[in-house]
Amino acid sequence: MKKDNPHYQHSRKRLARIERKCDTILALLRPRAEEKELDRTISLMHLQARRMKAQAIKEAQRFRETFPSRKPRR
Repeated sequence: MKKDNPHYQHSRKRLARIERKCDTILALLRPRAEEKELDRTISLMHLQARRMKAQAIKEAQRFRETFPSRKPRR
């Protein structure tokens, strides 16, 4: 195809536009570092919350064993 051909210019512009759209889509699909960091932070927070819940359950159980709620009958 000759460069002077009007269809060549149109095809080149169209191809460039399609490439820009593809680059935009790929950029949106590519995982970002800050999103990974955010996901990691959320996972760590969930893990810490589960640990704290388990610890609270153990402490509550220990408290119940140490200080029974029912008073002994006389």
